[in-house]
Amino acid sequence: MNSRIRTRAASFILAGLFLMPFAALAQPSAPADLATFAQFEQAVHDAAFYTPVSKAQWKAFGDRIEEALAADHEGFKQGAMRLIIAHGDKLDIDRNAVFDLVRIYRNDDNDNMRRMAVVALGELEDSWSMDFLNRSIRFESTPKIKHTLFAVVTAYYQPEIGPAKVGS
Repeated sequence: MNSRIRTRAASFILAGLFLMPFAALAQPSAPADLATFAQFEQAVHDAAFYTPVSKAQWKAFGDRIEEALAADHEGFKQGAMRLIIAHGDKLDIDRNAVFDLVRIYRNDDNDNMRRMAVVALGELEDSWSMDFLNRSIRFESTPKIKHTLFAVVTAYYQPEIGPAKVGS
């Protein structure tokens, strides 16, 4: 199988892994006539953005993210880190997944992957990982990663002077 097909297949698998816990969310039924299409569209929007997700669904979602972080495929890891950044405050991630993120930060050759791992660790707000990031600032030689470390650590230890919050 060539690499393009393999990458596309991996993308579909990744999408399936992350979307399965949300497949059971309530969806409104289709309208009886086209005159109510705007109402139907608004109901779909409301269901997608305002339907509460149960703790069990967040746990299943977190389990899939942990599996993706442990995978060898770089796309899985990137997708998992993006989802952690987007939903980190709602996730309960296992310590082994935190170690996977730390490994990405310490060992990856791609500086952007390393920065993404730092931001993902910051979103999890795990005390062990934040202490690790705080101690590793002085040893970081890449300026843009060091800047990211400063921002993440400052936002955790001193939220009143951290990055500006949206809507404040």
